[in-house]
Amino acid sequence: ETKRMVFPRFYFVSDDDLLEILGQSKDPIAVQKHVKKCFEGIKNLKMHAPSAGVRTFEASLMNSPDGETAPFVDNVVIDGPVELWLVQVEKAMRRGISKLLNLSIQGFKGNKKEKWVKDTIGQLLI
Repeated sequence: ETKRMVFPRFYFVSDDDLLEILGQSKDPIAVQKHVKKCFEGIKNLKMHAPSAGVRTFEASLMNSPDGETAPFVDNVVIDGPVELWLVQVEKAMRRGISKLLNLSIQGFKGNKKEKWVKDTIGQLLI
């Protein structure tokens, strides 16, 4: 219950899935398959594996089931308890979508509507 209070989206995940997420919290790639159960319209996150000088995974963007991508403003460090980094991912999603919305509004001004619709991700058009 305390994990669900920290990350309320866990209330919408089955107990079996939650146990699997928590059991694999040290392996972000294994948790990746459950992201779509926590966030509607998100298929997965683009993860960057640890490399020289970086000891943790980082997420840089989100992918939709339709193939659209939306980058985060800043990469999210995937480290520590899974519920805490998922909270950070959720905040990064909001900041990223907010930035894309501002860019989309600017792109709408002075452009043809058809071009704007084609250039803008679906989440912003709804």
